[in-house]
Amino acid sequence: MTDNRYYIDDITIIDKNEDPVKSIYINEILDSSSAEFQFSKLSAEQKVNIIDDLGLESLIDVL
Repeated sequence: MTDNRYYIDDITIIDKNEDPVKSIYINEILDSSSAEFQFSKLSAEQKVNIIDDLGLESLIDVL
């Protein structure tokens, strides 16, 4: 992890830089067939940044 902005909590990713703190389902980042992914308000760049920060393997392990 490159900083402490994001961390994994159960099946969600917590973004501590948002006020109020934002919770993002891991499906919204990785599972292109899920409703969370398809209706996500996150940009592709934001998704990539989260994956880079947390590591793809750690996200896949939870998913």
